[in-house]
Amino acid sequence: MEFSSRGRRNVVIFAVLALLMSGFTLAASTWQVLRQQEAISLQHMGISARSIAKAVENSYKRGLLAGLDRAEFWERLRELFMDVETGGDIRFIEIFDDQGLRLVVSPEGTGNVFFTPDVEQAREMEEKGEWRGLIQAGGEPAFVLALRSRPWERRHMGGRHRLVDRRSVFVAVGMSLDMHDSMYRSFRNNALLQGLYILAAAVFLLFMSLALLSRRSLAGKALFLERFQARLLDSLPDGILTVGRDQYIQAANPAAHELLALAEGELVGRSAEDLPEPLRRCLNEAPLGSLSPLDWRRAEVLGRQLEMLAVAFKGEHGEPVTLMLLHNRTPLRDLERSLAEAEKMAAIGALAAGVAHEIRNPLAALRGFAQYFAKRFKACLPEEEYAGTMVREADRLNRVVTDLLYLARAKEPALTLVDLPLLAAEVESLLRFDLERRQTVLECDFSLARLQADADALKQTLLNLVLNSLDALEEYAVQAEEQGWGRREARIVLRSRIQERWAVLEVEDNGAGMTPEQEKRVFEPFFTSKAKGTGLGLALAHKTMYEHGGQIRIRSAPLRGCAVSLFFPRQAEGNSMEDSAAKDAGQEKGK
Repeated sequence: MEFSSRGRRNVVIFAVLALLMSGFTLAASTWQVLRQQEAISLQHMGISARSIAKAVENSYKRGLLAGLDRAEFWERLRELFMDVETGGDIRFIEIFDDQGLRLVVSPEGTGNVFFTPDVEQAREMEEKGEWRGLIQAGGEPAFVLALRSRPWERRHMGGRHRLVDRRSVFVAVGMSLDMHDSMYRSFRNNALLQGLYILAAAVFLLFMSLALLSRRSLAGKALFLERFQARLLDSLPDGILTVGRDQYIQAANPAAHELLALAEGELVGRSAEDLPEPLRRCLNEAPLGSLSPLDWRRAEVLGRQLEMLAVAFKGEHGEPVTLMLLHNRTPLRDLERSLAEAEKMAAIGALAAGVAHEIRNPLAALRGFAQYFAKRFKACLPEEEYAGTMVREADRLNRVVTDLLYLARAKEPALTLVDLPLLAAEVESLLRFDLERRQTVLECDFSLARLQADADALKQTLLNLVLNSLDALEEYAVQAEEQGWGRREARIVLRSRIQERWAVLEVEDNGAGMTPEQEKRVFEPFFTSKAKGTGLGLALAHKTMYEHGGQIRIRSAPLRGCAVSLFFPRQAEGNSMEDSAAKDAGQEKGK
């Protein structure tokens, strides 16, 4: 997970606010607990004071009922008070009537130590029968409980009379707050220490959380960079291989698998010895830490021209690792070849344009004189034969000049929807006598009925290709007769199909075929293996496909025939038999 700077700032602000709220809540809770503890302590002191007051009241009444005289009675009470005060928690004890007259006081009470109720306190004692609270006794705080006693009567024991004395009296007990303050302070200190501990723990957790967030942010950034680097390497068009010290491939991107014609994932874990020989040699000679352009090497690998660069470096733990880059320069090589061919064609065009006029004018005169001598020496041998040879060679030279001019002339193809079965019928009609003379069958297999092309250029290309096939069939027949192989049926097949984004038209024969050396040079102008060939037929076909934005490919093997495939870019309209039938049906329905 990755946090932006603004996100981290928001997290810090939220954490600080949460910490402040926690501290405020903790302080309020501690204060509430202290208040409750104080109230409980005062309640306990009230219970103790009430017990003492009841004990004093009972002793007071028993002393009165025992018939003691006043001096002895008061002395007994003082002694009782002194016994009670020895506990240390009692500041004073006193008994006073409803007029505020003190009847008995503790011996140690002097001055302001005693409880003197004010008007409000006296009214509350009259109404409720008691009063409790804190006062200042002798300059120190004390808890006081003043409890009203029921009216009492006293009989004089000396005669038969009885003297009834009824009045309301109050017993006031003053409790010391020293022990309460000591416990309260102890509890308060414990609560404060506990609060400070919790607050310190919260601050520590805050800093730990911020550190964790920062670490997670750094980890998120590292993970993002790692994923970005992995996606970048996977998306590169160049192949990348990493070879470890044990000469096993540790990593390879999809482009490397594609360049080496392997399924994705097959390279990882394989030995470098399984790689093609040029790659192994480049790995073995990898320089240490160098990325010089001079270290790039070129080699043909699996039909592709690859540029390779291998560099050795030290891995994470110091172990040697070799990184290899593979760049496919096959398209660039093909472009260079196309450029070279274009330059060659331009040179031929310039030559043809320069000499065509100079050749044709005298050629016309020579042909005319040759025809004249052919008629003049008719039936005269060998003069008639020589004249006919001159006419035929003049016509052949004129065709060469015409092909050169066509080869040199840049022409934008006039694209139309060409009907392939109709075109094949026209070609068969033009070459009917050649097909019959050489006993050749012309078959058609058109799964694609129409394609976009220049009709005249396509017709001329098909004528050249079929003528080349007829020559190849005748050459095979001659070799078969010489070698005694036996005769086989001579066949030429015209077929069409859809292949991915291409509309393909193919001319295939079962003639003599080509050698690999011939196949490499077959598109060069004036290159031919035939005794009477000009070497311009396939060069013209190559030019035609170049102008259409297509390709021409040849599959051949000696004595097994040859197949020339013309690849035209597919158009959106009418590229299949079904499309054509549907279009024709729609037109008929519209009529």
